[in-house]
Amino acid sequence: MAGEDYEALALAALGWLVDSATPTEAGLAWPWRRNGDPDPSLYRGAAGICFALLEARRAGPRLDRAEDDYGDLALRTARQLSRHVDEVGQRHCGLYLGLTGLAVALHAVGEVLGDDASSSEARRALDLVRSRFDGERWGEQFELLGGNAGIALGALQVGDDDPASGRR
Repeated sequence: MAGEDYEALALAALGWLVDSATPTEAGLAWPWRRNGDPDPSLYRGAAGICFALLEARRAGPRLDRAEDDYGDLALRTARQLSRHVDEVGQRHCGLYLGLTGLAVALHAVGEVLGDDASSSEARRALDLVRSRFDGERWGEQFELLGGNAGIALGALQVGDDDPASGRR
């Protein structure tokens, strides 16, 4: 397959991804399955899509629609993710399926786009994660997807080398 073919496939995938967004009052959301509820997670939802949009922005392809660009779409997605911080924080702290993943995505949007609101929400999300530490762990799981290992790695990604402490 020639390089142009790969680029065309990538652009088509990005177009499909953008077209599958659900506009909300706050920004953009993505369902994890057709006609499903929006999912903010890193694993199968909007937090993970933020990274694809930021990478597309860095790589430089443009959407067919002149009014949108990938940075704007990532920012709109971050606005919606911010709405989920408290809700997700009550359920799960994990990296791929919980609040730490939201913090990592919001931090990335803040860093790449210079958006102070996203950076602030990332810190708030990680503070909630920190508050859920019981002195020994965040939960029963210890693996990467939903457990303590992922929380520690996510915290490192946003510059927090001691998420179990009471300080930043």
